[in-house]
Amino acid sequence: MARWEKLFSRNNKNDNLQNVPNSSDNSNQLKTDNITDDKKNTDSLTQTISSIVVPSEHPLNIIYTLYNNIKNQNSFLVNMLSSPKNFEIASIYNNKSEAEKILKMLHIFSTRRINHAFLDKTQQSLQDLDEEIFIHVSSDKMLAWISIFPPIGKGKTLISSQILQILIDRGVSFGIDFDLLYSLPNDKKRYFCLFLIACGKPPVDGEDGHIVELYSRDVYTHMEKAELSHVDYARLNLNRKIQKGGVICEIIPPTLGISGITVTRDLLLPPPKDGQAANIPKGRNTGLSKDGRYLIAEKTGNVDYSGGNFQVKPILEIFNGIKSSDEQHDINFLGDIHIHGDACVGVTIRATGDVQVDGVVEACNIEAGENIIALGGVQGQHNATIRAHKGIYAKYLEHCTAYAQDVVQADCIIDFNIYSNGTVTARTGLGVITCGTIRSSKEISAKVVGSKAEQQINIILGGIPCDEVDIENIQTELNEITKKIQIVSARPKSPTNDETLAKLRLSQCVAKMKLDKIQKEFDKYVESMCLDNSCTLTCEKIYSGAIITIDKMSFNIEDEKTNCTIGLRDDGKINFI
Repeated sequence: MARWEKLFSRNNKNDNLQNVPNSSDNSNQLKTDNITDDKKNTDSLTQTISSIVVPSEHPLNIIYTLYNNIKNQNSFLVNMLSSPKNFEIASIYNNKSEAEKILKMLHIFSTRRINHAFLDKTQQSLQDLDEEIFIHVSSDKMLAWISIFPPIGKGKTLISSQILQILIDRGVSFGIDFDLLYSLPNDKKRYFCLFLIACGKPPVDGEDGHIVELYSRDVYTHMEKAELSHVDYARLNLNRKIQKGGVICEIIPPTLGISGITVTRDLLLPPPKDGQAANIPKGRNTGLSKDGRYLIAEKTGNVDYSGGNFQVKPILEIFNGIKSSDEQHDINFLGDIHIHGDACVGVTIRATGDVQVDGVVEACNIEAGENIIALGGVQGQHNATIRAHKGIYAKYLEHCTAYAQDVVQADCIIDFNIYSNGTVTARTGLGVITCGTIRSSKEISAKVVGSKAEQQINIILGGIPCDEVDIENIQTELNEITKKIQIVSARPKSPTNDETLAKLRLSQCVAKMKLDKIQKEFDKYVESMCLDNSCTLTCEKIYSGAIITIDKMSFNIEDEKTNCTIGLRDDGKINFI
């Protein structure tokens, strides 16, 4: 053993020792540490191979013992992550077999190193050996480690350029940690460590394109805490005007996948996936900018989201309101209508989009393909009919008839006929519903229902109120047309009578088509309809005089109640729930 002590020319000191010896471990072992990475899924690799235990009989252990002048060394640890710059991929590297391969290759390399030192079979003289670099490339070629063996005798130390050339000769040329490479020759503790010197780049799939929407899809927000009189168009998302060329959406293009590459500059297979282009919500009166990065308005109007696409609807603005003395009492428009003022008696307004009235709606007829807004309220004088194919929002609804497919919302609803295929809400302002008949497919919610005067109020829940009324009205119209046809048919034939009869039969055909369509939708709904506790009346106070009807069963309120919900119980009867 004395001859081995002459292997190393330097003055060995224990302060060169970088790793703490492991106590009495005579078998091949791998040490693991648990590492938590918040940025990675915990169901993936959670243990990292951090150290290799070199057993006592391993040739590297013999070299280590002699270099550090340690007696009776059984085993020691070699840190696999001793690089000052640990690559991200190494932090999740969890290949136990890779560490076993490293230990095996170190055995071969160390044995060869010792044999080269004693070329003389009598072992009477030593060979001078320069520092030598051990290189190990992982099986997947994504990581490369090096270990520096100390010089023997009068051997020379290596400089950074020599280490780099050795790496290149071994095929390692990508992802090299040059900061580590340049620091190694001056590192006093560089021996008997595994340095992570190079790291490959994993493949990265391309990101899908996406749309940044500059206009919200939901036009109307559900207002619970503020009175409508205190809410401006911005808060209700009504003011969605856009000029021609204005931007509706920004289109973020997809990115290409980035191929993975190993430390030996081999491309990883299979190739990464490229991102998919986003579906552009291009609707009517919209188009793409020249660079394809923006969805823009092709004309001035109101932005609307419908059928999965943004569209720009034409807008008709009427300033100073519509007076009953105006020559044109009928307004029909393919788009939105915005009336800055009142809609007075005798006016008929029809729009395929929204109808917005800043002032009061008097005894007039309004029909909207989408929503009706009456910020000044509706004072119908028992002659106003408003119909919205989406929702009705008003300061108050008084002495009027209203139809809505989605929702009716107001501060007060007084002396009315309301039909809603959705919900009816009176929770803002006074939140009062009193005197009249109200039909809702789903739910009615209010602060106060009825009055101290015990005026009768009929509340009917369930079904499809708007469709039921339409069926009834169309059937009445058909009966009238049929009677007229019979009367005209009984008259003597003449060109005038024949023309009148043809028109009546055409009207009869159109009415039948409408009735068939609505009846089919209604029958389909009835077949799938299941009454449950979803049809309810909720209120903070209800007075006697209210009659609640669900599925043809009625429930009379005889005494004043507070904070109650009325609906069907499990036994199928109407009561407080």
